[in-house]
Amino acid sequence: MFASYFGGSEEDYDTINGNDNFLDDFKAYDGTLDYWRETEALSREGTPWQALQGRVDLTDYYDFMILWATGNSESEFQSVGSRSRDVPFKFYMKDADGWLRAPSISRLDMVGPGRFSDVLRREANPDYVQFLADRIHKHYRNGGALTDAANIARLQRRVDEMNTAFLAEAARWNYHTLGSWRINRDDLLNHHFDGLAETMVTRFTIRGFYPHDIIAPRYSQPGGQIIAGTFIRLTAGALFNPQPGNILYTTNGVDPRMLGGARSSDAIVFDRSSPGISLSTTTQLKARTFDQGNWSLLTEATFYIGKQPSPGDVLISEIHCRPASPADREIAAGFNARSDCEFLEIYNTTDELVELSGLVFTKGIRFDFNDSSQAQLEPGKVALLVRNRLAFAQRYGGGLPIVGEFTNSKLSDGGETIQLALSNGTVLQELTYDENEPWPKEADGSGKSLSLSAITPRRWSGSASLGGTPGEFSTFNHDADQDGDRLSALVEAALGTSDQDPTSGPAAFRLTTETREVEGLEVRFWRFVTQKDPTREDLTLHLEVSSDLRTWQSGDTMFVLEEQGDNQFVWRSKLRLDQLENALSYLRLRVRDS
Repeated sequence: MFASYFGGSEEDYDTINGNDNFLDDFKAYDGTLDYWRETEALSREGTPWQALQGRVDLTDYYDFMILWATGNSESEFQSVGSRSRDVPFKFYMKDADGWLRAPSISRLDMVGPGRFSDVLRREANPDYVQFLADRIHKHYRNGGALTDAANIARLQRRVDEMNTAFLAEAARWNYHTLGSWRINRDDLLNHHFDGLAETMVTRFTIRGFYPHDIIAPRYSQPGGQIIAGTFIRLTAGALFNPQPGNILYTTNGVDPRMLGGARSSDAIVFDRSSPGISLSTTTQLKARTFDQGNWSLLTEATFYIGKQPSPGDVLISEIHCRPASPADREIAAGFNARSDCEFLEIYNTTDELVELSGLVFTKGIRFDFNDSSQAQLEPGKVALLVRNRLAFAQRYGGGLPIVGEFTNSKLSDGGETIQLALSNGTVLQELTYDENEPWPKEADGSGKSLSLSAITPRRWSGSASLGGTPGEFSTFNHDADQDGDRLSALVEAALGTSDQDPTSGPAAFRLTTETREVEGLEVRFWRFVTQKDPTREDLTLHLEVSSDLRTWQSGDTMFVLEEQGDNQFVWRSKLRLDQLENALSYLRLRVRDS
């Protein structure tokens, strides 16, 4: 499973299971304990902060520890890493049962998986002290992921998803009724998280993990969408009792404080007498107060100039999960794996500039668009994420709208769920592709990509050419008539004809008469025949009738569908021609997106 995200094979990874209050009961679920034990040993040699760099994802580790400490789940965890793939150990809560119980203060003193938290705390490297305090500040302050409001909103989304499903759960286990579950749900939503963030910050402060003697900067607004030219003011302390020292900030995502405590060359001193920092483009603003050689906690926020997308504004338009094997010239250039040429394309469906900053792929590939080379996406345009920029350029050339690389993950060959969301958890799109029908089989190993149909966003097909069509997705005008045959492009798509050939569309249907013997007499009926593209199951055909070209009704009133094959529909009039007289004057074929 991990190999599908970070590359290589399953054999490249060690999966470690642990329990028993993070003590020494670790077991290798996959792989061996060798790399884990080696990492543990290095952390005991006196300089764990330096020794663990590159071996343990310390940001992931402490986010795990902070989350675990904020609840009361069991101390089971799973960690996965790879020596051969240079993937540092990452950490997951294996059993979250009980997390919504009140947390114990003793959790802040736990040694943590591998005892890494314990040895880092004892070493007290200044960079570690600052790093941990910054993670706490990020999550519990300024709209962070563990603020009361964020916790309540996240839980609300989950219980909304579960509300109907709990009926089956209650019937199966007879443990809670729907009514008792709702009482517990409302109690958690209304009381459990109220004040929890402040409680945790107080506990971290008491334990010395959250030094904040120097007041961190505050912004005049906490990030989000702004108008170009907006001034953002930075303050520290009260109006009549400001924090001494300088407020240092950057606008390029760099921390004003470098490792070791030196000031970054990118850091700018904020002029407290000025109206603020004028922002004309999407900007990630990071700031600290610096006083007499000491730094405050980091304050960071992203300000967006364009529209922050809503669900449906940005769609995944192409997935290339199983590229063709590398050619000789690609192998000669050092690109031996076909996964190097994976890519994923997104498309702005709106007529507005939308922000990419603040978007994140949270399932399938892992990519934070704050690291994107492009902050916005223009109306009707696409952007590409590629697994390996150099390998991609070797195969497809330059000039394509690449905005980033998902180098530490990969698309699963056999299918998986991909989720595009905002950083606040709002899901913009979630889809699960597969190597089996109804997903197109030609994208499974033949070198074609999964490509979103421009006609309907629920239709996927194999790409028109091997290697996919990166950067080429464009909007589709349903009403277009490029060949002038008076048939719309949507109708031609349903018929399986070309909007570039004026003879193909009209030839696909006809109105004729049919002679049948009824009670010994030969009588004539109307017969309407049309072809249908059998691959377009998403598009359905409907016959309509009218006597005045203004009011249309279903053809079922006058016609019966006699034949509905894979590629042909046949309707016959219910009445004979002599019975119809002037009751029927016009027919039309309507195409609907099912």
